Amino acid sequence: RVYYYFAEYSKDLFDIKREATIEEYEKLDASIKLVSQMYVDKNRIDNINISYKELMDAIDKLAAHNQYEIVNEIQYKLSLFLFEFKKFLDNWETDLDRKYGKDSTEFKSFKAAQAEQFDNHMEYRIMYRLRNYDQHCGNIISNIIMPRLSSSSLMARLRFG
Repeated sequence: RVYYYFAEYSKDLFDIKREATIEEYEKLDASIKLVSQMYVDKNRIDNINISYKELMDAIDKLAAHNQYEIVNEIQYKLSLFLFEFKKFLDNWETDLDRKYGKDSTEFKSFKAAQAEQFDNHMEYRIMYRLRNYDQHCGNIISNIIMPRLSSSSLMARLRFG
């Protein structure tokens, strides 16, 4: 038999208060698992935000310094951002499928929301197709043109096939 206890921790010492019941342990364990899953979900969102920020920082660096060698860095950061976005969607789909099943309301709602975004938002379709091209065909960016007219304008030439 395994025993569980409630304790207080203060000044580097544990003070055991009492033994926990099985019901208390199960409730606590379920809560810990829920909070742990929330951290996993938060990390997914953080990864997308970090990769997006790194991509924007690389683009800003190119615009500010006019350095053509940064093209590879931008390509890498763009690939990473697109990968993180797709991974985010795939992870959610897998989680919903495992928790509720493909026939569940939760899973079907997720898939419907995904389809609505794809059908009604050009940005989503572009990201989807860019990620697919990058993964299966090669780099998206072949070169970057920096017009001399404005230091804030930046145009990337994309290569498809």
